[in-house]
Amino acid sequence: SKSFIRKRILENYVPYLNKKINEYAYSLGLPHVCEINPDLTVDLTYMSRGVSYYNLSRGERLRLDMATTVAFRDVMAMLGKGCNLSLLDEVLDSALDASGIHAALKFICSSAETVLLVTHREELSAGIDEKMFVVKSNGFSRIE
Repeated sequence: SKSFIRKRILENYVPYLNKKINEYAYSLGLPHVCEINPDLTVDLTYMSRGVSYYNLSRGERLRLDMATTVAFRDVMAMLGKGCNLSLLDEVLDSALDASGIHAALKFICSSAETVLLVTHREELSAGIDEKMFVVKSNGFSRIE
């Protein structure tokens, strides 16, 4: 039956998903522990106390979201549906301090062969292989 198949899939992949989410969250400097349960509810703890996702700061939520996204991508890769491209649109433009931005950029660049990063922060372009600047003037955008 469908519920048996769904249960087997969850039993097989949720432990790996939790491991990867927490590994990535830690590498991004997030001390929280995230646990996706087999019923797809989520438990989030900090210092062994339950916390709500909505009580996290914007920067903490962003780091947890990034860790979760890449962990799901890893599960898809295990199933033969890998992806070597990440597209981030203004993800690093707010919510993180300088060290958080550095950690997130390093994490993002290590998570995919090709990263397309849209940003308004020129300091993020340091160390980037190829850059394209889009300038808006008089209601029109042009590439410089």
